[in-house]
Amino acid sequence: MNEISLTESLQQTLFRIPLFDGAPESLRASLTERLDARLYALEKNEIIIHQGAICRSLFVLLEGRVRTDLVDEWGNRVMIETIVAPRSFATPHLFSRDQTLPATFTATMPSTLLMAPRESVFRLISEEPYLLKNFLHVSGNCNHCTSVRLRILTQRTVRNRFVAYLLDRPTGPDGWFTAEHNTSQLAHYLCVTRPALSKEISKMVREGLIAVEGRRYRLLAEQQLRQEMG
Repeated sequence: MNEISLTESLQQTLFRIPLFDGAPESLRASLTERLDARLYALEKNEIIIHQGAICRSLFVLLEGRVRTDLVDEWGNRVMIETIVAPRSFATPHLFSRDQTLPATFTATMPSTLLMAPRESVFRLISEEPYLLKNFLHVSGNCNHCTSVRLRILTQRTVRNRFVAYLLDRPTGPDGWFTAEHNTSQLAHYLCVTRPALSKEISKMVREGLIAVEGRRYRLLAEQQLRQEMG
């Protein structure tokens, strides 16, 4: 990581994330100083922090993308999600009883990261009560994502894992949604093999249950799929 200076553009980006939504002008002018924040330029494939490390900082991705991977008990690397800027991440672990990070975070392109020590974040939240509400909201959303992931992985078959994934994705007005994963990445995310997933996708297309265009999916028989899931 190479430390860089905070530009006016990046400062504006910082206040676009939900954690700092509604910040008063007085805080906007002094936030980075009060947080003791540092800004870093990341190279592609640079690891930010490893699975098993202790979360001692607030992480805010201001530019770029970060991949989240975990290694399961069998040594398989599983991609959890892709984090797209601007967004904070690993937030629930900052003040949790167990601050061990469950995944490794890696930049997938040149990116910009803001880091602030836990003690400074705690002090700022104590001084700015509205931040506590925002922090709890952001942490709750992160916990929801974890719950969704676990709900998918508790399904026993390739088909049910894929259907659980599809049913959780919000669609546009036309009924389509664009997946953040390609087929190989999605197979890793679902903890299944790529051939098995490709076979199931093709089968569901033939059965008229879904339509597929590249990374775009559309449910053609949502009620039937929900019934299959029980």
